[in-house]
Amino acid sequence: MPFIYLPAPEDRIISANALFLAVQLITVPGDAAEEVIGRVVSSGMKAILNFAPIKVKVPDFVSLVNIDFSVELERLSCLAIRRD
Repeated sequence: MPFIYLPAPEDRIISANALFLAVQLITVPGDAAEEVIGRVVSSGMKAILNFAPIKVKVPDFVSLVNIDFSVELERLSCLAIRRD
């Protein structure tokens, strides 16, 4: 069952089924990404957008897109310079 992870002393987990979530965004530090994505996958989430600065392998039934923020920022900067 998909969930939203809310950092809290008791590590609360909220069911995504109750919230009708279809895609999970991961925005955690690299050292936490593998564990968080593993929990998301084991909960049943089938689509993940990963902003963590690490590439994580997932089962074939999960769609995972890795976004490297630094690369995208560099690309955007180059586009902005070309337009000047």
